[in-house]
Amino acid sequence: MDQSLSPPPNPGSTSKDSSSGAFDLWYGTSGPHDAAIVIVGEAWGYEEALSKAPFVGASGSEFTRILKDANIDRAQCLMTNVCAIRPPDNEFWRFFNGQAEVRGLYPGDHVLPELQRLYNQIMAHPRQLIIATGNYALWALSNVTGSFSVPQSNTVSSSGRTVPIRAPNGIMSWRGSMIHEEVTGARIPLLPIIHPAAIIRQWDLRYITVHDLRARVPMALAGNWTNASPPVFLAPPTFVQCISRLDDWLRRVEIGPLRLAADAETYRGLITCFGLADSPNFAMTIPFVRKTGAETPYLLDSYWSPDEEAQIVSRLCRLLMHPNLDLEGQNFIYDVQYTHHEWGIIPYANFDTMYAWHVCLPGTPKALDYLSSLFCRYHRYWKDDHKEWDLSTGDLATLLRYNAEDCVRTFECGTAIRTLITQFGLTDQWDWMRRKRDLALRMMIRGVAVDEKLRDRLGYELMETYNKLALDLLRIIPQAWAGEPGKSAKTKEPVLWFSSTKQLKWVFGEMLGLKIPTHRKTGSETLGKEALNELREKYPVWIPMFDLLGDIRSVGVYLSHFIRAPLDPDRRMRCSFNPAGTETFRWSSSKNAFGRGANLQNLPVGDED
Repeated sequence: MDQSLSPPPNPGSTSKDSSSGAFDLWYGTSGPHDAAIVIVGEAWGYEEALSKAPFVGASGSEFTRILKDANIDRAQCLMTNVCAIRPPDNEFWRFFNGQAEVRGLYPGDHVLPELQRLYNQIMAHPRQLIIATGNYALWALSNVTGSFSVPQSNTVSSSGRTVPIRAPNGIMSWRGSMIHEEVTGARIPLLPIIHPAAIIRQWDLRYITVHDLRARVPMALAGNWTNASPPVFLAPPTFVQCISRLDDWLRRVEIGPLRLAADAETYRGLITCFGLADSPNFAMTIPFVRKTGAETPYLLDSYWSPDEEAQIVSRLCRLLMHPNLDLEGQNFIYDVQYTHHEWGIIPYANFDTMYAWHVCLPGTPKALDYLSSLFCRYHRYWKDDHKEWDLSTGDLATLLRYNAEDCVRTFECGTAIRTLITQFGLTDQWDWMRRKRDLALRMMIRGVAVDEKLRDRLGYELMETYNKLALDLLRIIPQAWAGEPGKSAKTKEPVLWFSSTKQLKWVFGEMLGLKIPTHRKTGSETLGKEALNELREKYPVWIPMFDLLGDIRSVGVYLSHFIRAPLDPDRRMRCSFNPAGTETFRWSSSKNAFGRGANLQNLPVGDED
C-alpha cells in the first residue's frame, strides 16, 4: 500500500476522529446523516483519500452533474463508501484476500469492519432509498451479484492452496433494477447504478445512468417501489384453463384485431413452453415437456396426453395464423424457426421490439432486459432466472414463470416503442425494416441446395492441402519441441502446436524469442491475422512460417465452417440472418436455431489470397 495514503489507525466502524480522538461512525462520509437517500460508492481513490470524503475528483464532479441532470440534490444525500480506505493501486480486489466467504467473495481484515460501519450508518436513521454505485456496493448490499477470478491475482486459502482472488460482477445487468437491500434486514429500496468512474471511461453509459436515477428515485421517495398489482401468470395452466383462455382469444380475434405478445422457450431442439400475453398484467405459459421421474432424471416426456396436446396445438396454430392477430415478439424470427419445425406454421409478427428499437436508436443494446429497464414501470432484472434451462437441476415452474415474465415485458416495451416509432416519424423506416426481416425469414426457412458430391470432393482436396501444410510446419518446428499434442474437447482429435493457442505462443515467444503483439482492445497477447502481418514486418526471416500458418488457418476455417457445416434432414443448408445486427444496418449471419448451417454471409468465393 502507498504508505503516504494509509488507512486510519482503526479502519472499521470505530474509526477515530484525529482531531477529537472520539470514535466516529460517520468517518469518510458527506451530507446529512439522516438523509432519506444514501449513496454508496466502493472505495477511496487518490482524491478521496486526500480529502477523506467520498465522490470527489473527476468522477465525483461528474457524478454531481449526473445527479443534477436527474433532478437530485447531492447536498441532500448521505454519501458514503463500502470502505473509507484507499486500496493499493486503486484496485479494490486487493482487499479481498480473506478466508471466510461472504456472498461469493472473501473480504479481508480491512473490509469486514468497514462493512459493519456501512450497515450501522444505514440503520442509524430511517431511509427511503439506497443507491449502490458499482459492483462492490451492489455486493455489499444484496445477494444478486456473481463473481469472477481476477487475472494474475492469488491468495492462500484456508486449505493451504493458492487460489485466485474473486471480484463481483453483475452491475451491468442489475443497473436500474428496483430491488431491496438484503443485509440489514430492513429491506430498504435499493437502486443499483453504474459507477461514475466507469462512466468516465465509457461515456455512452452516462445517459442510461441519468435515466435510471430520473425514473426510479421519485418512485422510491413516493413509496411506490413495488407493484401493488403484479401481473397474473397462468404458468402452468390446467388443461381446462388453457383451452378456455385459447378459446377466448380465438373468439376475440374473430371479432377484430387482437394484440398478443408471444415467446417460446426451447431446449435441445424442442419447444419446452410457449407463452402469450394480452397485456402487461396477464400471461399464460403453456408447457409442452416435463422431466421424467428420479430414475431417469435426464429424459423428457410430454406434459399433456396426446389428445390434450393435439387440442392445444390446434388452437394455438389457428390463433397464431389468424389474419386479425397483431402478434409481437422479441427477435421472433428465432421462435418461428421452432414453430415451423414442430408445428408446421410460420406466424407473422406484425411488431418486433428488438427490430423496432434498432430502427429508433441503432447501435444501442437491444436485449429485452435492457428495453425493460427503459420502458417497464417496475423493472427488475430477471434474465438470470432461467435463461438456459438446466435439465439436471432446472425447475419447470421457474422456467414457466421466466417465460411469462418475458411475455408481459415484451408487451409493455412494445407499447412504448410503437409510440416512439410514431413520435420519431419513423413509420417508413420501420416498414422497410419489417420487409427486410420478412425477407430474412423466408431465406432462413427456404435454405439453399447443396451439391453434396462437389462438397465431398472439395472436402477431400482441402484435407489433402491441410495435411501438406501441416507437414511443412512440422518440418520447421517438430511437435516434440513444443511438447505433447493437446486434445480437442469436441472431437477428441490431437491438437498440434500450430492449432494450440498455448503452444503457439510458447513457440513464438519462448522458443523463437519473438515479441508477440497485443490486442488493441484487451491488451492481451494475440496471434490473429493482424498480429501475423505485424510479425511479418518485424521478423522477415520467419515469413515462410507465417505464410504457412495463415494458409493452414484459412483451409481449416473453410473446412470446419462451410464444407463440414451440418445440413438439415432434407439436405439443404439453413442459417440465421439478422438485419438488425449492426448500427450500420449491415446484415449478420450465423448457424440456425438448431446449430446447423453456417455463416453464409462470409462464404469465400475462392479467389482470396
